[in-house]
Amino acid sequence: MFKMTFGVLAIGVAIYPMSESFAACMPGGPCISAGRPTNSPGPAPGPGAGPQSNQPSAEQNAYNLDLQGDEYYKQGKYDLAIRSYEQALQWTPNDATIKNNAKRARMNLIAVEAYNAYRANNFDLAARLYAQALQFAPDATASDALTRDIALAKAKATVPVEPPTVDAQGVWSGLPPEIEAQIAHTPVGANIHKAFVVINDKNNDPERWAEAHVWFGQALLIEPGNEGIQRLVELSEYMMHVKIIRYPSKAMDEAMKALGATHQ
Repeated sequence: MFKMTFGVLAIGVAIYPMSESFAACMPGGPCISAGRPTNSPGPAPGPGAGPQSNQPSAEQNAYNLDLQGDEYYKQGKYDLAIRSYEQALQWTPNDATIKNNAKRARMNLIAVEAYNAYRANNFDLAARLYAQALQFAPDATASDALTRDIALAKAKATVPVEPPTVDAQGVWSGLPPEIEAQIAHTPVGANIHKAFVVINDKNNDPERWAEAHVWFGQALLIEPGNEGIQRLVELSEYMMHVKIIRYPSKAMDEAMKALGATHQ
């Protein structure tokens, strides 16, 4: 099975993780902190607390609240994480790390809404929400992932929900005979054919694979138990997230193997 690294897609959801320069916190996974003092300061009093002889500094207060936000983030409680980060910024308003953490939490909060809209086949709404989330992307990795999710949602929005119902044999063209011979002239085959037309002449372009992913997904809606089509969906999902496709011929070889398995 081909695994995606980031992005919110039709097969599953992966949350855009914390940057490695500070923490890698994934819902249900470990939270690895870096770039912070190893000794944990004591409980932080509120901004309105009275003077104390051993009162923690503003940096220590912000540190505690930042760690609290990380814990909420790890649990997928992005609204609570945002609140903790914003409280931390009351103590150290210029802390770039905490600002980035708050942006990432807000991005994920919106991205989850976008994913839910996507799964409900509300692709227009999903694209708009992904675009909102993009405004809070704190780094290039998250920005690239969201940009692809926007493109995929927009592409889905242009595809009819109902698959083709007529035989397109008379108009199919543009593929080598060895590929054409393996595609059945059925509604499923019509979607698979469109996908291969997209990637056949430019299989080193992730955007082409993203478009093909839409058509393979439509084919899978018609035959959800077809393992060959499932492999095509997973392959295209993986390829659309590769920044530089160095071995496009190998990707096409895998696609052809999966195509052959669609008839089994």
